[in-house]
Amino acid sequence: MNAFVVDTNVTVVANGRETHASDRCQYSCIEKLENIVDGGLIVIDDANFIMTEYERRLHFQGAPGVGDMFYRHVFDNQYITAKVQRVLIHSTAEGSFQEFPNDPSLNGFDPDDHMFVAVALESSRNPKILNAVDNDWKQFQTKLMNHGLVVVQLCPEELRG
Repeated sequence: MNAFVVDTNVTVVANGRETHASDRCQYSCIEKLENIVDGGLIVIDDANFIMTEYERRLHFQGAPGVGDMFYRHVFDNQYITAKVQRVLIHSTAEGSFQEFPNDPSLNGFDPDDHMFVAVALESSRNPKILNAVDNDWKQFQTKLMNHGLVVVQLCPEELRG
């Protein structure tokens, strides 16, 4: 079973709200989230940093989009180990995580995304990190690969150099 860490931007694009992503990009995000729900493993942290981020941008009520439905799936299944793996990460006073690589080549990487990297590194399942429209994932992709991380760009046409 493939494992994934899903950046919040993927869910927001799948919803088609608060984004200028193309229809093609939105479809790519929708398709990937639906595939994960149907048979993938989602990796989150045990301290709920990722769930708190999802909660700020996604909703259970109203007319839910696919991103919202993904969040509901993670919420409902967060303690079912066949669907969601929870890993322990530790925040630092500097606003990062102990598990984030101490690597000067990652200086400038968006601190809001450190949690996704920390979770991926702590998982025993070698999850792929999914990105839709955040340029920092593209900018630092090779440097993250040096730490054994795979970043999947769902919308490469949306990203700037």
